[in-house]
Amino acid sequence: MNKQFQTLTLIAALGFCSAANAASLTAIVYPTRFNCAASGDPYCSVGQDMSVGGTPVINSIPNATAGSTAYSGNAYYDPRLGTTNSTSGEARAGLGWLGAEAVASVSSQPPLGINQPNLMRLLTTSRASFQDDVTITPQDPALIGKPGTFTAAFRVNGLLEGAGVNGKSGLPTGYYMAWEGWQMQISVGASSFGSLAWASGYSGYEYQDTNGVTTTVGLGDEGIVPFTAPFVFGQSFSLGALLDVRAGGHLYAYVVRPLTEGQTTATSSAQYMDTALWDGISSVKYAGQGISGFNVTSGSGVNYANPVAVPEPETWSMLLIGLGLEGLIARRNSRGLASSGTRG
Repeated sequence: MNKQFQTLTLIAALGFCSAANAASLTAIVYPTRFNCAASGDPYCSVGQDMSVGGTPVINSIPNATAGSTAYSGNAYYDPRLGTTNSTSGEARAGLGWLGAEAVASVSSQPPLGINQPNLMRLLTTSRASFQDDVTITPQDPALIGKPGTFTAAFRVNGLLEGAGVNGKSGLPTGYYMAWEGWQMQISVGASSFGSLAWASGYSGYEYQDTNGVTTTVGLGDEGIVPFTAPFVFGQSFSLGALLDVRAGGHLYAYVVRPLTEGQTTATSSAQYMDTALWDGISSVKYAGQGISGFNVTSGSGVNYANPVAVPEPETWSMLLIGLGLEGLIARRNSRGLASSGTRG
């Protein structure tokens, strides 16, 4: 039985510039197929063991400036089943903004030559992150070197969608078939907020069960992710954020109907490509009292005192032109920039 899985590269384009102080951007997408045979499911067999570990595709930009982006994506399919079971994802990162999306689709259509349901479970994880060096300088020189706190937030906007079709009837609520969600982890110096364990206030997810019921947990599709962090006036500290987006389709033996009753399918999607945006600093305090006279600077030049917006595609093009990559743009879009024979 051929168990080779084919990898299709969707997007692998990098844009990057140099900066006086290093900032970093990372975009990563990887799929995971769970090991059916090792799960103890009664319907599993050697021919149905379709597990494969998703190898991360990492595009890292070690010296980036504002507006730089990274993209990556993978789609996987089993040649025995065509595209019935598939994953896909995309991620991109900029200083102060992050985007990612994940999709998974599974069906009980059996592998060739085996008259039993396929118990595939797929999970797609897409992650984007950025890191920068930030300094908050007070107008009052007496505060230099003193400890303070600042309050800031990210705005997260996106869409979670999932569905399970033709699952077993009569099961209690909670036998889920599709699952999708997002979560954030924020770091300021040695302080960390949120986690990759679906921390309350820093995540939202949904799951769909065999009864067609959707359960929403945490912030759901979107929300504000605030935090208050310590720092020292006039001293640089690292500011970082990671967006983790996941989508999964799960055909357990408990939910899949016999093939004589039709296919059981599950689809899941988490769309957050223009989603986690830095919302600015809302307050700066010393000894518990707010101060209004301060300046915010960063190694990349981004002013984190203010909200950050995702650059428009035209902005990305200008950055690429600055690196002499307009030829690449022209090849990818014949109606894009015309070659002038000069380099910006």
